[in-house]
Amino acid sequence: MARASQRTSHRARAAHSAPVAAPPEVVLEVHVLSFEGPDPYAHVGGAARRVRGLTRSLSSKGHETHLWFVGAPDAPGQETRRDADGAALHLHRWCQWLSAGLPNGVYDGEAEKVDDYQRSLPPSLFERLAPKLMAGERATILAEEHQTVGAVVQLDALLRQAGLRERVTLGWNASDTYGFERIDWAALDAAATVTTVTESMRALLRERGVDALLVPNGLDEEAFEPVPRKALRRLRGRLRERLLL
Repeated sequence: MARASQRTSHRARAAHSAPVAAPPEVVLEVHVLSFEGPDPYAHVGGAARRVRGLTRSLSSKGHETHLWFVGAPDAPGQETRRDADGAALHLHRWCQWLSAGLPNGVYDGEAEKVDDYQRSLPPSLFERLAPKLMAGERATILAEEHQTVGAVVQLDALLRQAGLRERVTLGWNASDTYGFERIDWAALDAAATVTTVTESMRALLRERGVDALLVPNGLDEEAFEPVPRKALRRLRGRLRERLLL
């Protein structure tokens, strides 16, 4: 009787101390919409850096990450890039037929590109997503800056017509006020969750009738890496006695 009790007690302790399997990680399918992107043709300023950091972070965590942007006209229309750790980023270069005749970068012929982007991209992205959504899967679409607003509103309409809107998280982010005068704020607010990066921008959006969600900017891990001494010496040599701010 004592042995049976000991065996029972031992099994109970073993069951209690056995590690509990962690639930499987949720893998998201994320589509980022932006005018700027990683190509030199499309890399102008803050928007490109923000999109680079966002897509890198998502892909490094194992999420299926796509970037739809106005890419270089001489690059592949569709391309998958992998970083040193094997994380994949799927690039979709848009407006290439226009960019071929507009060599001075992403904002050369901006109005024409915006029109093409908002007219042709939503049907293509919807066609890609629809079979998965109808099978019960979900997707996330995150858009940046005023040039993508028309595409966001059109995507919302296509998803609603197909009865699939509830399966997609659709967001649009404002990092600065450039192009605000061109935005139909009521249509955008009805189509997507509007986010912004600072309290001051949130206040400006409130003036336009939009209560935006505040999501502060972060920094890439590389921002905290030490600066190579050789590069620092070269910079100091170039600047000499000049003040750097």
